[in-house]
Amino acid sequence: QATMAKQVKFDDGSFYQGALNSEGQPNGPGYYKWANGDVYDGNWVNGKQDGSGKCEFASGNFFEGAWSQGKKRGYGKFYWADGDRYDGDWDNDQQEGRGIYTYASRNRYDGNWKADKKEGRGIFTWYQSGNKYDGNWKDDKRDGFGEFRWSNGGKYQGDWTDNKQHGKGVYTAPDGTSVEREYNMGTLVSEGGKPVDDGNSGGDADYEDTSALGDLGANSDDDVNDFDGGDDFEMGKVDDSSSSSSDEDGGVDIGSQFEEFM
Repeated sequence: QATMAKQVKFDDGSFYQGALNSEGQPNGPGYYKWANGDVYDGNWVNGKQDGSGKCEFASGNFFEGAWSQGKKRGYGKFYWADGDRYDGDWDNDQQEGRGIYTYASRNRYDGNWKADKKEGRGIFTWYQSGNKYDGNWKDDKRDGFGEFRWSNGGKYQGDWTDNKQHGKGVYTAPDGTSVEREYNMGTLVSEGGKPVDDGNSGGDADYEDTSALGDLGANSDDDVNDFDGGDDFEMGKVDDSSSSSSDEDGGVDIGSQFEEFM
């Protein structure tokens, strides 16, 4: 049987207001504020966030969506204070399944996720240049078959490894002419079946920039290389749920606090 508590205060400065079960645990709609300023407002089951709920963090980050047993699970939206945003599936406090990550720069990834990383089929679009990669990902990097399309109509279709062109592929120029190429970890080694010296394709630099396809994980002034990956993407990790406080945006089990209170 649920009861209502006007407000339950704790020695560390945190407090809870909402429904409690017969054991004194949050159960039903309730509001919890941690001493560090983090706030959860939503449904609870036996002392854990469960169902629909919103969590606003002192850092300025914000999550709204589904919870299960104190963890983000199901569909939810996470907003970072720096302007990044993720809309999609969650499991065990991690981005898992299908989701869209929009960066503050307006670059955008739409595809599959596994354990907070891009995994499987996905499309990454660079907002400023209009360039686009559509293909396979592994461990947050382009890996497998994929197509890189420039906004001017040129495109490369082929194999990738560790974010670099690796193996055989076909480059198609904006005028529609195409040539078969082979790469070794981002370096062009043959074109049209003929070896290429010093990685120089001999192509038209006005529409072709193979170096821009080398490592999109390294930020540079070139928009094609501005992948918003690396350290920036680490902000997408919200799985720290080991602390008794909400800490860095993870789920929380506060049942033990209520047991002590009761």
